[in-house]
Amino acid sequence: MEFRTDDLSHQEPLFILNIPSPLEPLAPEFLTGSLPLESYTRNVPPHIRAARQLEKPERWVHYVITTGGPQPAEAMTFPLDYAHYLDRQLAPAADAILHALGTSLQKITTCQAELFD
Repeated sequence: MEFRTDDLSHQEPLFILNIPSPLEPLAPEFLTGSLPLESYTRNVPPHIRAARQLEKPERWVHYVITTGGPQPAEAMTFPLDYAHYLDRQLAPAADAILHALGTSLQKITTCQAELFD
């Protein structure tokens, strides 16, 4: 059996190559879904909330969590919510590792903060 690359021309891509942006590490890319944005009425996911703020929502949306809630990364009107990223993103991952060392992110950061008092 011979395989030719033009055999794949009708296939959907398995991934989309993104050009990095300054917010790339903080702005996950989410598919807005096959449903219209208006169909989400209860338990609206953050990427849908961010997509609703765009004039022309794309199929993919980059968003960040700000002090005003989820917002499109390219149209932020509030500052980043650093507490959200620390408590919900960084701490769980760090604590999973630090637990094996008998400590936690809170213990480490509390000790560091005391150095400045």
